[in-house]
Amino acid sequence: MSDRAHEGQTAQKKINADILMAVATDDPNVRVDEGQYVGLRASRSGELYTKIDGDITISSISKSEGLDGDAAPSYSQKVGGLVSTNQPAHTAGDLEALSIAPDGDARVTIEDAQGTPDAAAPDEAVMVGGTANAASPSLDEGDLFALSGNLAGEARVDIESAQAAAGATNPGEIVLTGGIANTGVPTAVTNGQTVNPNIDEYGMPRIAGYGYGTDTLRVTDEAPIVAQKYGPEAKAALTAAGSTAAVNCEDYKHITWQIVIASIDTSVDVRVEGSMDGTSWFNLDDAEVDTQYVLDGTYSLRASDRACKYTRLTFVSEAGGTGVTVTGTVMLGN
Repeated sequence: MSDRAHEGQTAQKKINADILMAVATDDPNVRVDEGQYVGLRASRSGELYTKIDGDITISSISKSEGLDGDAAPSYSQKVGGLVSTNQPAHTAGDLEALSIAPDGDARVTIEDAQGTPDAAAPDEAVMVGGTANAASPSLDEGDLFALSGNLAGEARVDIESAQAAAGATNPGEIVLTGGIANTGVPTAVTNGQTVNPNIDEYGMPRIAGYGYGTDTLRVTDEAPIVAQKYGPEAKAALTAAGSTAAVNCEDYKHITWQIVIASIDTSVDVRVEGSMDGTSWFNLDDAEVDTQYVLDGTYSLRASDRACKYTRLTFVSEAGGTGVTVTGTVMLGN
């Protein structure tokens, strides 16, 4: 009957082993002389001691990836590094483990990527971006999410409504439009510079023309406005009954006709007329009667606050002969 060794049995000098045997030892570094037989060495738990010279190529690794939100699998691999109180110093080409602080935080060096305005971005610049979506994403409270941007790369910003109803208490998040209160005269700026609104200590904006010394509105009459007027415009001389050409007077409320009478015989009757359509005419005299002259001379006929679109001077009739001449000149104003 041959001797057989079993796992856990003390090793013997001569055995017929049906398992791969190794000597259990706490010291894997026991050496023998060159040319002598040597047995495999293992730990007390049966793990085979192995010495590795050079690089190792791993041809297969069991998948230990978990799903988002799942607990890490017991056989997952951890990535770690060398824990040290201070950041280690290295030279170019050194092979070194990750540098870990005593609290487990990995040390990371961020290169200065500060650029200058209007210049091209530096090569080492760190960009802050997010996920491009045509529509705003839907999230639940507590979700971890990337910044949301539209397809043009513009970040979405949610501005809470601060609209209040008339007469209601202002909401806490209302955005006020105001300026810097100034009880004195603000400092003047030069042309092209930005300027703050001029607001007093009560929040009331000061308007142009405010007199700081008297706390009143200040008005300077630098270029008085000339009253709107038309004319004077001389019309054709009338030598017989008839009327001058019509003059548009719809923008004026005061009408004055200067009348020059020459070579009168006995008398001549005239009147100033108005019209709404340029066809039908009426007397602009308050009593709606004609005016008669018996001597040569210069006279005036006026109509005020009589609304009409057109006006004209009319030679109504003459007596004692046919030699009189009536010349009219009109002026309109407000």
